[in-house]
Amino acid sequence: MFLKLRTFDIDTDFERIRNWITDEKTHVMWSANRIAFPMNREDFEGFLKRQSEEGDTAFAAVDESGRIVGFFLYGKNEETKEGLLKFIVVDPEQRGKGTAQEMLRLASGYAFEKTHAEAVHLNVFSSNPRARRCYEKAGFTERNTTPGAFAYKDEKWDRTNMIMRRKPEFKLAIFDFDGTLMDTRTPIVFAKQETMRIMGLPVLDEEACAATIGYSAKKGFLMMYPDLAEEVADQCVLHYRRIFDETIEKTAPELFPGVEETLSKLKERGIICTIATARNRRSLMSFLERKNIDGFFSYILAQEDTKNLKPDPEPVLKTMKDLGIEKDQTMVIGDMPMDILMGKNAGAYTCGVSYGNAKRDILVDAGADYVIDRISDLLQII
Repeated sequence: MFLKLRTFDIDTDFERIRNWITDEKTHVMWSANRIAFPMNREDFEGFLKRQSEEGDTAFAAVDESGRIVGFFLYGKNEETKEGLLKFIVVDPEQRGKGTAQEMLRLASGYAFEKTHAEAVHLNVFSSNPRARRCYEKAGFTERNTTPGAFAYKDEKWDRTNMIMRRKPEFKLAIFDFDGTLMDTRTPIVFAKQETMRIMGLPVLDEEACAATIGYSAKKGFLMMYPDLAEEVADQCVLHYRRIFDETIEKTAPELFPGVEETLSKLKERGIICTIATARNRRSLMSFLERKNIDGFFSYILAQEDTKNLKPDPEPVLKTMKDLGIEKDQTMVIGDMPMDILMGKNAGAYTCGVSYGNAKRDILVDAGADYVIDRISDLLQII
């Protein structure tokens, strides 16, 4: 589809766009009550003037014939280096034809290339799932959601902020294992709780056990029982590993959906995939070989391979040094705050996965540059 952007012309364009939204609720989802309904030229001209004074520029997306088929406003915050797209709308006759996605591609390209923005973001109400799906297809991902941010009659709408960052030229993807590539939560929790019973310790609940996933087995027990003697913690580890191995022999954990396909596509793109985990090497390699994905990883750091484990940056720093890849070419992917902190402490980009053992808001609070809901979403970032 051929589209190009030009500045919006009130004289030639208003009469076309005024008829694109004909019902009040859709108008409010679009304008957040910043523009009166139904629209008239005087009000809209006044609105554009106010937005211009705030630093926004109104754009029209036009087709080969010069006909306007889309509209949006764009402004940039010079302090944060982020651009903001607002009041995005396309001709309803163009919906389902890729027009909105192409307009967003051009808009983000303008933001990155012409205004040198580091990121572009936009907002969407929960009442408009169709728009959200469109933005996701265009490459925007959720950054945060404000519940009940907007009131329309007797309804309360959440407002989600979605972001697209300037895409670095990634060369390296460093993956966590448990909770990121493989769903090992159930056998881990079971083995920890059985160990507690054997050792006569208070049996903690699933959430408490899951909160230690990603740490070494010994550190996990010491976190749950701070007064535990070192030698008792060592005994816990022996019992835990035995029970874990017995458990997975009966019911083998599975890769998360889309893992193998995503790794394959990253390999096709020339991205080096590695692993940094607190799991011991014997156990890790057994899992990788059983699922026949060991060939996707050219470099692996397990528990025994570094002095310091996550959230210390040593595993990431060592990986980058040994492979000769810079921090701004590196993405660390994991499901726990410690994964995000490990990557950030090394100066790399970080991507949290919300389907593992920590919720989205926890990963956002940890400082993740991106948070994805499916591993396949990584392909939109790298």
